[in-house]
Amino acid sequence: TKTVVKETVVSGVQGGNIAPLLKRAFMFLEDSDWQSADEYCEKVLDMDPECADAYLGKLLAKLKLNKADLLATQCREFYNEPEYKKYMRFADEAAAGKMEEYKAAVDENIRKKQEAEELRLKEEIYRNASSQMERAEGVEDVEQAQRKFHRLGNYKDAKAKVEECTELIKEIKNQEKYTEAYEVLCGSTSINQLMAAKTAFLELGDFEDSAELAEACEDKINEICAKSKAARLKSEKKARIKLILKITAAAVIAIAITMLVLTITVFVPNQKRGRLDEAKSLYNDGKYEEALVILEELGGFEDALDYRCRCLMLLDRPVTNIIQGFEMTSLTVPRGITRIENGAFSGCGTLETVTLPEGLLYIGDSAFRDCTLKSINFPDSLISIGSYAFEGNYLSELTFGSSLTHIEAYAFANALSGEGMTVTIPASVEYIGIYPFGIRESEITSIVFEATDGWYYSRNGKTEPLPLDLADSSYNVTALYKSMYMTYDSDYWYKPKP
Repeated sequence: TKTVVKETVVSGVQGGNIAPLLKRAFMFLEDSDWQSADEYCEKVLDMDPECADAYLGKLLAKLKLNKADLLATQCREFYNEPEYKKYMRFADEAAAGKMEEYKAAVDENIRKKQEAEELRLKEEIYRNASSQMERAEGVEDVEQAQRKFHRLGNYKDAKAKVEECTELIKEIKNQEKYTEAYEVLCGSTSINQLMAAKTAFLELGDFEDSAELAEACEDKINEICAKSKAARLKSEKKARIKLILKITAAAVIAIAITMLVLTITVFVPNQKRGRLDEAKSLYNDGKYEEALVILEELGGFEDALDYRCRCLMLLDRPVTNIIQGFEMTSLTVPRGITRIENGAFSGCGTLETVTLPEGLLYIGDSAFRDCTLKSINFPDSLISIGSYAFEGNYLSELTFGSSLTHIEAYAFANALSGEGMTVTIPASVEYIGIYPFGIRESEITSIVFEATDGWYYSRNGKTEPLPLDLADSSYNVTALYKSMYMTYDSDYWYKPKP
């Protein structure tokens, strides 16, 4: 059954001449003919500019709603619409009160939707962490799952899961320690290594058969010592004969050593340098697979590792094992790389300097987390820096490019090495996540905004202007965080596009 136009509560019609037009407008709304409804409301306003019902009709047409009661079902704000403001200005007290009820219902709808989304995100993190914990192949996997459970706080049994992860990590480490010591016991004849293995078994206490294996290490050490003593006595008998032979062979050895030194210091380096030049030429020609074959042979010779990492990145292969295995301190990201993926260099603790290319657009979540970077210059092409991207570094300064638009949550948390720093936010930035520079505001003295107006922040689903009173274009960080005391992961600063 069609809804009768009169059921739409309005503020009253002024003048007999506009009543038919207004009635036609609301009939058009019933038929979902939004354009005609809006046009007829405009005709009414041409005759009576203060007709509240006409503004209500225009608002419903814009929102594509058949009647006013449907406003209460919306999950989007309509309070800033000019038609709404005009309606509230000209409506009578009863009609304005009814509209306030609609507004309160919409606020409640938005709140419930946001709560549901937060629960959905927490459940997704919980399931992901549980799956990662079950499929963990090592300590690193369990630690990642533990961090996720820790972020969930009191959600479900997240705290208990954190403790489970702690126990699982302990168990894995004990197993690794046991395995390493057992391999030494079975395969090594070094007394120092066997002593270390014995100590490891004793530290493991009642883990499996550690006590018995500690005794086995002691027995093997005694056996090796006995054999060593017998061999030493036998060797002393032959010493005088060998001395004569050594004197005779001294000249030959001297020549051999000279040749060996020349080989190590001259012939081999020259040969390697030629191979390195060949690899660089292949790299410049875009033949990365062929260059890799040569670079893997050269190991850590000169800058072979740097070019090896460049080839791997351009072939979309991981490089963390190279950086960690050779304890590299510097890295050059080659031109042509537009995105550094999530966790790409995370945990590379020896990495101190990184050169980023022009043309790089995105730095993913945790990309350089827990490295030891001391400074970094971002290219002007960079658009976005992901969450936790540089957490745990030692940066003494930050210089952003002119195209940067997004700084995600905790991007530089615990990454600033000294107090007294000033961070400049370029005018291009439109979004800043929660605690971008960490929770400890003492790490920096001030934040300088190149563009100070137009900033807002979102807190618990409500949007409010950020109170920046910047006479000198800077703002005390302590005061800034106090004015933005964020307690939800959904809180952020943003500057809406014009």
